Amino acid sequence: RLFKNRTIVFILTAAFLLAVLIPRIKYFIDHRNPEIVTDFSIGLKPYSDAYAWYQGSYSIREGRILSDVASRRPLYPLFLSTLSVIFDDNYSLVLFTQIILYTSAALFAVYLLAHYSTIVTLIFGLYLVLLRIDLPSLFITENLGLLLAIPGISLTIYALSNMNLLLLAFSFFLTALSQQARPLALLTILTIPFLVSFGEKRVREKVRLVLLLAVTSIIAHLL
Repeated sequence: RLFKNRTIVFILTAAFLLAVLIPRIKYFIDHRNPEIVTDFSIGLKPYSDAYAWYQGSYSIREGRILSDVASRRPLYPLFLSTLSVIFDDNYSLVLFTQIILYTSAALFAVYLLAHYSTIVTLIFGLYLVLLRIDLPSLFITENLGLLLAIPGISLTIYALSNMNLLLLAFSFFLTALSQQARPLALLTILTIPFLVSFGEKRVREKVRLVLLLAVTSIIAHLL
């Protein structure tokens, strides 16, 4: 009922967007210093792998071999390489785009979950608001991992509630692909078999869904 009132939906959506955007943009502005290329100015947090990820994006564009660090998770350097080409190596725009993409993924997730459960939507939305605000301002793999995992998990819940197998396969694929970008997010994919087990589905149907998860996961990890 809460999400059937258009005025309430508008207010909640606006509040959610502001709650996600404002802290992250403020952090981005506060830590942006064009004179210090080894710090947060271009997303390179000292003593982290961030430099390797960004250098990896250059290696991809120039056709060179990735470093040992970048080759472990090549999806993120590829992602950065694409953004760098679009924005002509403007570091600030690449980082700001990560903020916008995170906000878009979060909004997409709560929109989908609103069709499923008010409580789930509010809890997940609060989690996305409170999640580390510094992530989009850094060149770290968590950014791409979240951009894939957030819609992946929300699509899984939505597809299971509607038993849309095509959408479910796509959601499984996205979630599995998120593990390629950020292995720390492995716990997200482990939650799906439990989601599949819920409801009044027959055992045969549950087994089929788990097999679908396994196949799409294998395909994603072979990429």
